[in-house]
Amino acid sequence: MHDDSPHNSLHGQYCLGTVYVDYARYYSTIKNFQKALDYYALAEAALPDSVHWRTFLTAIHGLLLVKSGDIENGMPYVLRAVELAHEHSNYRLLDNFYALQSYIGRKAIELNKANVLLGDSLYGSFAS
Repeated sequence: MHDDSPHNSLHGQYCLGTVYVDYARYYSTIKNFQKALDYYALAEAALPDSVHWRTFLTAIHGLLLVKSGDIENGMPYVLRAVELAHEHSNYRLLDNFYALQSYIGRKAIELNKANVLLGDSLYGSFAS
């Protein structure tokens, strides 16, 4: 149940849907991406259909997919959520994407190091 009434001091920011999102984020951090996506689906079903929650869910969906390694499917959600965050001046949501950019940069460095090591092993000099 979601209470968006004007007398609700939480203004709908904490509800079953946001608890599911917290679980999705947690499972993403421990790299259990299937469980993270399962909780995302529960959050999607529990949150009301509004611009605020659609934007939020678009962002979370993209973040989960990218962090799970499904960059091709995740980036369209991320880019749409960034566009919506700019459109609505939602700077708090944008913080998630600055963090994601840092994460992607670290992953790129890790992949490049692995590529260099493999290349050295495959093509390096093996002089006796």
